[in-house]
Amino acid sequence: MIVKIAWIAVLSIGFAVAAEEKVDFQRDVRPILSDKCFSCHGFDPETREADLRLDTAEGPYEDLGGYSAVVPGKVNESELYLRITSTKKKEVMPPPESHKTLNPEEIETLRKWIEQGAEYQKHWAYEEIKNTEAPKGEEIDHFVSQKWGAAGIQGSKPASKEVLLRRLSWDLRGIPPSAKEREAFLRDRSPGAWSSLVDRFLADPKYGERMAVWWLDLVRYADTIGYHSDNPMMVSPYRDYVINAFNRNKPFTDFTIEQLAGDLLPDASLEQKVASGYNRLLQTTEEGGAQDKEYRAIYAADRVRNVSEVWLGSTLGCAQCHDHKYDPFTARDFYSMAAFFDDIRENGIGKRQPNLQVPGPEKEARITELKKAIENGRVEKLLKSNSDFKAKFSAGFEAWLAGAELGHSVWRPVKFSDFKTPEGTTLRVLDDGTVLEGGKIAPTATYSFKVSSPGKVSAIKLEALTHESFAVKDGFSRGNGNFVLTEIEIKNGGKKLKVSSVKADVEQPNFPAKAAVDGDQKTGWAVGANMPEGRKGTRRAAFVLETPIELKGSEVLDVTLHYQSPYESHNIARFALSMTAVDHADLKDSLRPAPEVIEAFTSSTKTPKQNEVLRNYYLSIAPEILAQNSKLRSLEEELKKTEAGMRKMLVSEALETPRVTRILPRGNWMDDSGEVVQPAVPKFLQKEMWNVDGRASRLDLAKWILHKDNPLTARSTMNRVWRLFFGRGLSSNVIDLGGQGEVPTHPKLLDWLAADFRDGGWDMKRMVKKIVSSQIYLQQSAVSSFLREKDPSNNLLARQGRWRVDAEFVRDGALKISDLLNDEKLGGESVKPYQPAGFWQHLNFPRKVWKASEGDDLYRRSVYTFRCRTFPHPSMVAFDATSREECTAERSRSNIPQQALAMLNDPIFVEASRVFGARIAERKGTSSEKIAWGLTEALSREGTTEEVELLAKVYQSQLEKFKNDPESAIAFLSTGKWPSSANIPAHEAAAWGQVGRVILNAYETTSRF
Repeated sequence: MIVKIAWIAVLSIGFAVAAEEKVDFQRDVRPILSDKCFSCHGFDPETREADLRLDTAEGPYEDLGGYSAVVPGKVNESELYLRITSTKKKEVMPPPESHKTLNPEEIETLRKWIEQGAEYQKHWAYEEIKNTEAPKGEEIDHFVSQKWGAAGIQGSKPASKEVLLRRLSWDLRGIPPSAKEREAFLRDRSPGAWSSLVDRFLADPKYGERMAVWWLDLVRYADTIGYHSDNPMMVSPYRDYVINAFNRNKPFTDFTIEQLAGDLLPDASLEQKVASGYNRLLQTTEEGGAQDKEYRAIYAADRVRNVSEVWLGSTLGCAQCHDHKYDPFTARDFYSMAAFFDDIRENGIGKRQPNLQVPGPEKEARITELKKAIENGRVEKLLKSNSDFKAKFSAGFEAWLAGAELGHSVWRPVKFSDFKTPEGTTLRVLDDGTVLEGGKIAPTATYSFKVSSPGKVSAIKLEALTHESFAVKDGFSRGNGNFVLTEIEIKNGGKKLKVSSVKADVEQPNFPAKAAVDGDQKTGWAVGANMPEGRKGTRRAAFVLETPIELKGSEVLDVTLHYQSPYESHNIARFALSMTAVDHADLKDSLRPAPEVIEAFTSSTKTPKQNEVLRNYYLSIAPEILAQNSKLRSLEEELKKTEAGMRKMLVSEALETPRVTRILPRGNWMDDSGEVVQPAVPKFLQKEMWNVDGRASRLDLAKWILHKDNPLTARSTMNRVWRLFFGRGLSSNVIDLGGQGEVPTHPKLLDWLAADFRDGGWDMKRMVKKIVSSQIYLQQSAVSSFLREKDPSNNLLARQGRWRVDAEFVRDGALKISDLLNDEKLGGESVKPYQPAGFWQHLNFPRKVWKASEGDDLYRRSVYTFRCRTFPHPSMVAFDATSREECTAERSRSNIPQQALAMLNDPIFVEASRVFGARIAERKGTSSEKIAWGLTEALSREGTTEEVELLAKVYQSQLEKFKNDPESAIAFLSTGKWPSSANIPAHEAAAWGQVGRVILNAYETTSRF
C-alpha cells in the first residue's frame, strides 16, 4: 500500500520543474528575517532601528524618504539587498556588532524573493486554520506522499508485525508487549487486526499513564516546591486527574477548562476542583527572608510562560521586560495575561497549606454514603419527613407529659474542691456551679482541683463559658478571648486514667481537641475565639475514658488543666465540668432544666408557648432522640476517620477581590509606576473571539483558548501529538510556533490535523487512532543509503523514526520484562524507588532523607515516582528526564556512558535482571531454549542463532565464575528486596541473572523503532 501511494505521487507530479523553483516566504524567507533582522527591525519599538519594520506586511515596502527596503521585482532598487551585499562596515546589514551574518545561500534566497515579486505573508501560525480536502480515511497518507514525487523518493515498506506491535505498545502504553499479546497478534490475520489492536491499547489504563508523562512535562508537575528548601507539596491527585482524563477520553475542551478554571465552574465537582490544581503547580518559596512582592512577580511570570507555551505554543514569557522581538506580543499582553491568575488565593512566600481533601476511589463511595446517611438521619429531618419516627416521638412526648417525672440530663454536675493555681490567680465556684478565674492573669498556668460526683463515670465534659467581666465580649479567656488547653489529666487514686477518644463541638484548624490528651504541651485544643466568628456560645469537649470507673461516696477524681502554649493568657477563665455514665452522651445536653421548663411542666393549663418550651426540652432527653443522635455520632466518627486518611492537595480558590496587576517597567518588581491592567488575551489575537463584559476570568481565558477561530491551540497540540509517534513535530520546534519557530514540513497536514481535532469534538483518542492507523506510521524505520542521502533528517517522512524511549519507560520496560511491574493499581500517592544513599544530603531546611517505599510500591510505574525538582531521581536524569521546573514540550535525547552505568548498577535494574534471569532459569528445556525464550520475551521477536550462542557463552562463563566465588553470587542475588528463587542454586541463579542483565541492557530492549 505504501509503495503504491508513492508511485502514484511520482507519476502524477513528476521529477522536475521547468521553471525556477518559486521561493516560499514562510519556508524560505521569514526564517532568515526572523533570525537575522527582527531584533532591530521587528515588533519591539525600544530596539527598532531606522524606523524600519520587516515583521509586517507593509513595513518592507514603505517609503523611507525616496527609497524602500524592498521594491518588488527590482533587486537593485531594494535597500535591503544593497545593504546585505555591501562590503562597507558602516552600511552592511546585519551590522558586525550584532554578530549575525548572512551566508551566500541566504542572500541568494532574499534576492530571488525580491526578483519574484517579494510577496509577503502573515506568519503561518497566526493564519486561519485551513482544512484542505483529501481522500477520506487516507488524509495523512495523502498529504505526506504528495511531497515524495517532487523529491524523487518513495516511502518505506511496512514494518513486520512484531515491530509494529512493539512500536504501538511503546507509543500508546509506555511498555513492551507481553508474550501473550505477541502470540495473539501474530495469529490474527483478519483485515481488522491492526485496528482491533489499536482499540485494545487505547482502552488499556496504561494508555493514560503513558500520556500523562507527556502532559506532566508540559505543565511542570512535581512533588516539591522548587525554590530554596524545595519542600514537598501535595498535588498528587492532579496527576490522577490527568491519567483518568486521558483514559476516559475527556474532550480536550473540558480538560482545558477544568485545569484553568475548574474552581470557577457552577457547583464545581470534586474532579473539577482537583483539575484546578494545575494553577498551583508552579515553583514557590518558603524562605523566610524572601520578598513577598518579588515572588508574586516571579509566580505571575511563571504562569504566563506556562499557559502560553502549553496551550498556545507561544513564548509570551519573552514580553516580561519589553515587547517581544519576534512576535506581536506586547508587555501589556504579558501582564494582562498575568492578571487572569491574580484572583488565586495564595501566599507570596511561606508554606502553602493544602485546601482540598481528596478520597481515593475506594473511599469516595463510602464517604458519599456516610454523608447521605448523616444528612437523612438528622433528627429535625426525621421529624419532618419520617412518619414512623415522628409518631414514635409524639407518643413518647405525650407519655412524658402525662407522667410525674420531669426527667434529667445524662450529664450530672460535680462538686469542686481543693483548687491549686499560680500565685496571685484565683478560682472560685459561682452559684450556677461554674468556676471563674480571678486575680492576676497568668501568661501560662496549671490548674488542679478535685471533683466528686458518685456513680459510674464513662466520660467527663469540659465546657468553656464567657462572662461579663471579660475584656473581650463573648470570649473564653481574659486575654484575647481564645484559649489553648495544652493538656488535661484525670487521675483516680493517683493513677492516670486513659482517654480513648475526644469529641468537641468546635475545633480551630491545627488545634484539635485530641491534642489536649496527646502528652505534648506544645499542642492543644483551641476554638478560634480570637476572632468574632469564633465567639458564639459555649464550647464543649467530652473526654471518653478507655475504661469506665465507679465513684463511691466521697471518692474524688484529681483533674489538672494545663495552659502551656506560647500564646500568653490563653487560659479558660470560666468553665464547668460534668460526668456521665454513657459514652455517647450529647455534648449539648444541659445539666438541669431551665426555670421556664420547670414552670411549664408543673403548670396545670399550658399555653402554646409553654408546650413549645416543653417540646424543645423533651428533644434533649427523649430516648428515641438520644438513640438516633448516638447513631449519628457513630456515623460522624466513621466519616471523620475515613476523611482523615484522605489525600490533601493544593487547588485553586478564587479571591472575592483579585489582586491589582500593573505593568512592571522592564520587569522590575520594585517599580510601581506601571499602568494597572485588567485580564485580557493578546491584543493581536483578540479579533471577534474576545468579547467580555466586566472583568474577565480564568474561565473566559479557557474559552478563548478553545475558540474555533483561535489558530494556535489545535495547531500546537496536534504538532506535539504528532511528535509522540514520529519523534519530531511537523514543525520541529514544538515549544514555539512563533517567529523563532520552524515552518512545518507539511503545513497542509498540520492544518488538517488541527481542524479535524477541533471540529471532531477535541477527541484525543480519535486523533491518536487516525495517526497510528496511517500507512505513514506503519513504515519501517530502517533507512536506506538512498534515503539517508536524499533526506537525512526524514523531513519527508519516508520512513519511521527510531529512538530510545523516555526515562520512565526504560525503567517500566525492565520491570515489565522481569514481571516485577506493579501495574494493577491506578493512581495514588507518589512513591520512592531505590535511590543512592546521601543523594539528598544537601537538601536542607529541614534536612531530608529519601526513604524507599515498601512492598509493591517499589515496583509501581515511574509516572508515580516522587519528583524532586532540585534533586530529580539520578537514574531518571541519566535518561534525560526533566526537573519539571519549566514547561518541557520535548526532552533532549542523549546517548552517554551514565546511561549504561545506571542500567548496570541501579538496584532496580540489577534486581530486574536477576528476577528476569530466574524466570529464564525456571523454563523447561536446554540452556539455548531458555535463552531463546528470554529473547522473545524481552524483544518481542525470536532471537537469532548468533544471539543465542553469544548468550550461551555468557551463561557458561558466569556460571563458572559464580561457582568459584559463591559470595559474589549471594551478593548479586541480594540486590533489591524481591526474594530470590529457592528452587535454583545460587550460582545458577546468578549466572542466569547476568544473562538477563545483558538482554535488558541491549539497545533494542530500550528502543522504539
